[in-house]
Amino acid sequence: MRVVGAVSCAPTTSNQDDDDDDARAVASLRARLHAPRHGETLRAKCVRLRDAVRSRTCSSSEIKGRLARRAETSALAALERWATTARAIEVDLERIVRGDVDKKSLSAMGEEVTRALRDFEWYLREHDVMEDLPFVVDDDCETRSSDETTIDLMRKVLEKDVKDDDASILDTMCDELRARESDYAWRGALLGEVENQARARGWSSENFSYGSTPFASWVAVFVQCDELRERAKTLEEDDLKYVVFGSSAGWLVFYAATTFRGARCEGFEILETLHATASHVLEGAEKKACKKFNVNFCNADMLSSSLCDVGIIVLTSMCWDDAVYDAVLEKLAEELRAGAFVIDYRGNLAQKDKFALVSKDSLRAPVSWNPGQRFYVFKKVA
Repeated sequence: MRVVGAVSCAPTTSNQDDDDDDARAVASLRARLHAPRHGETLRAKCVRLRDAVRSRTCSSSEIKGRLARRAETSALAALERWATTARAIEVDLERIVRGDVDKKSLSAMGEEVTRALRDFEWYLREHDVMEDLPFVVDDDCETRSSDETTIDLMRKVLEKDVKDDDASILDTMCDELRARESDYAWRGALLGEVENQARARGWSSENFSYGSTPFASWVAVFVQCDELRERAKTLEEDDLKYVVFGSSAGWLVFYAATTFRGARCEGFEILETLHATASHVLEGAEKKACKKFNVNFCNADMLSSSLCDVGIIVLTSMCWDDAVYDAVLEKLAEELRAGAFVIDYRGNLAQKDKFALVSKDSLRAPVSWNPGQRFYVFKKVA
């Protein structure tokens, strides 16, 4: 029997339809939110990276070991970042399902999910989280891994005003450096010094990992970044330096010294074994060419250098400890002149307001640890 005046609590057909529509809309948003790429794929990648860290490939190579551990850390951080984002959105979606009075509208939630997905895709791309580990090459590679001759490569940068003698001198330098790298006594001395320096400074031995960038790859960085190439052409005219932080045995300094003839070139290397090698090769080249190169190798901490007259600086940062890398970036932000360019193997300078990325995502070239290493070129804008 129905009591007269009582209010029915049963939902109307219209209200039921609205609830069903809301439920379907929430289910659709949840499907987007929990797409495999943002959960299952990342978790699977973390497992693969953990296995890679423990693999023989990584245990036999400091560079690859550090890259694998860094990639695992990045993937785990991305997974946690997405889990935090998804949990916050799920709270709001559940309020819609329950019909809470303070619930957000479905349209607002749709925009929020879209924005979260877009921001996370940007995060994955900027941090190279989804890239595969480059374990298809050996640690040792030919320093001129190109069918083109050295002088042809030089012409790609300068377009003209290239001399055969400069190309011949660079070839001789590279041949001598390759010979040193294959010398077991030299390698032993280097490894011993690495361990001593790591203990003395409280850094990891991986901070001193040794890798090679072929001349063809170095050239590709300038060829694919017009602003950088134009800056390089006027270094001598503007009395600005080309500097390498972590100059190793001198490869990247020699590339510039012979290509940008006359420009001041400087390399900072803390390991005496590498510094002595670079100095010896330079001395031999100068004797053979009967001329002096405008090159200065400093066996010193790069953080002690002056950056007031630097036009281009290269950071060989691939395996630097985070504390070392962060200190260098702070130094560049504070001391580097506006208009100067930074070439880096990592992209953390993008987080600094004083720098603008001027290279493209497609700027990739082979190095000894990666057949498609991304290079980053930044310009100091303030």
